[in-house]
Amino acid sequence: MIGVDVSSGIAEDVMVLEDLFIAGTKQTPEISCNNISGEVLFKGNFISSDPSELLEPIQKWLYKFIKVKKTVGITLAFHLTYLNCTSGKSLCKLFQQAEEIQDRGSSVNVQFYYEDDDVDMFEWCKEMKSNYQLKFSLSKVN
Repeated sequence: MIGVDVSSGIAEDVMVLEDLFIAGTKQTPEISCNNISGEVLFKGNFISSDPSELLEPIQKWLYKFIKVKKTVGITLAFHLTYLNCTSGKSLCKLFQQAEEIQDRGSSVNVQFYYEDDDVDMFEWCKEMKSNYQLKFSLSKVN
């Protein structure tokens, strides 16, 4: 969405960023992107047959966010209950984008929440933490 800024006495086009929400299903997580806080939240199962298609609007939103809100950091938060290999690989592309955003000067935090007894998710989270140069935090939930 484009707005008009006249605060300086000169009309200029200004990009207006809106929140983004994608409803979850049994195979895909609920995803919300908050244009004020910069938080992108994934919640639920991520066993999509085409995870790249699901993540495309999120990736576009992130690039717009850093263009509009240059000084606001980004938080990627994951409350995933199940993740298949294909979806995990697509999230790796999102982490690569996050590293690129960080290299451009924006702060990026990644928060993983995993069930106390979910060893597979915990191991995947640790692997992601070791593979990317981002600030990661891992938290158990019951």
